[in-house]
Amino acid sequence: MPCHHPPKEAAAMNTLFVLVLGLGMVLSAAGVLPGAALGAGGQEPPKSPALVRVILDAKCEGGGPDYVSALADQAVDDIFDGAGLRRVGPEAKEFGNTLRINIVVKPLSYKPRAEKTYIGAEIHGQIVLDGEVPYSDRFEARLAPDSGEAEEAYYAKIPEKAVFGRVLMSSDMVGALARLVSRTWKKDEVALLARVLADKNASLREGAAAALARLGQPAMQTLVSAASATPSLCEAAWGLSRMGEPGLRALLDLSKTEDVEVRMAVVDALGYTHSLSALGPIVQALKDKERRLRAEAARALGNLGRKEGAEALGAALQDESARVRQNAAKALADIGQPAVKELILALTNQDVWVRGCAAAALAKVKDPAAIPALIAAMKDPDSEVRWWSLHAVMDSGDPRCVDALVAMLGDEDPGSQWDACQGLVRVGPPAVPALLAALKQAKGWGRRSAIEAIGKIGDERALPALRAIVAEHPGDPDGFYAGLAIRSILSKKDPKSK
Repeated sequence: MPCHHPPKEAAAMNTLFVLVLGLGMVLSAAGVLPGAALGAGGQEPPKSPALVRVILDAKCEGGGPDYVSALADQAVDDIFDGAGLRRVGPEAKEFGNTLRINIVVKPLSYKPRAEKTYIGAEIHGQIVLDGEVPYSDRFEARLAPDSGEAEEAYYAKIPEKAVFGRVLMSSDMVGALARLVSRTWKKDEVALLARVLADKNASLREGAAAALARLGQPAMQTLVSAASATPSLCEAAWGLSRMGEPGLRALLDLSKTEDVEVRMAVVDALGYTHSLSALGPIVQALKDKERRLRAEAARALGNLGRKEGAEALGAALQDESARVRQNAAKALADIGQPAVKELILALTNQDVWVRGCAAAALAKVKDPAAIPALIAAMKDPDSEVRWWSLHAVMDSGDPRCVDALVAMLGDEDPGSQWDACQGLVRVGPPAVPALLAALKQAKGWGRRSAIEAIGKIGDERALPALRAIVAEHPGDPDGFYAGLAIRSILSKKDPKSK
């Protein structure tokens, strides 16, 4: 049976009900009351779109995903803070949307020498937003283990971090996050990325700069401003280098500053433009009184990759600073074939690091003009220089190398003997007379390497000498190797011969 109240009492009860209802709504919105809703049927309260559950899954083949996860976590935090979003963990019960980030990293390796291992990586990832307006985006990148970036990472304190950070940021993960938040919550994408660009982590700043560069003109002023302030100046300048002609003009303007730190960042970025217009400011910086700026300019000329910079780098090989000399040598190696003249001169530089770098570069360039200088460098006091020079010579197959390679058969190092043997095989028949002469002088593994080279070349002129060795040494390794060489020569003449 319904209750009946006198008119005044009913009015008072209605007023009290409204007050209680209003207070309940305030307390519920503030989170003081539990999730039971006010209103009919005890329905759950409306979900807050600003409350986002984040589920991050990072996998790295071979282990070590922690650094990748940490970078992705920080990127999410930076962008969410800029957008006024609140992040909650995977176990949260109340949230408006779920953001899933899946990342798979595969390490790559490359061994140019037994004692070195350059590390690269490839990455594949996806972000998915489950909510009223679903959204998904993918990102991927690859850093080759034989690239210059991987070589630089080799000398980092923790090369895996250097590589994983670089490849993750090259993948546009930061840009994908900013696009998601911008489109879903109607936020300014440039402002979100600018917040990441100010992060204390250099890898995140690099990712933000790359994403801003992809946005083009709307992000230009943000990058220009950031290129004049720490800590983002290096990454912002690099971002400008990826924006084509407008970015190049902005960098050329910034290069006129007197601030050394800004000039260093700008000169470095100009190298990545690969534009001839950048050559002048970089060469000018190579002559600056500030040692750090000269070293950065030398490195930038290598990144620029223009043959017009070779002459200036050749002069920098005489710089009083070892860092400048070494960066100049590395830059000449990066330029390659157009810098052969300067690299040949570098083989006699006072700096052993410069000589080694030049020998390694010439080994890759394979220019016949460098052979005489490389033969001379095979007698360098430094083992690294000798090693690279030997490999440059052995790979050439040039008959001018025969005497030097035959002499190397008498080296104390079995590895050098083996390399010399392979080099003589590449020369082919023109090396046989010198090898026959070496059979009478070389001993031990040196002699056996000469025998093996003769067998692989397959020249019949060597058969009498080889048969004599078999007759004189029927039970020792020399006779055994000579027998194998004879069989090899005969099989080349007649595959059915034994």
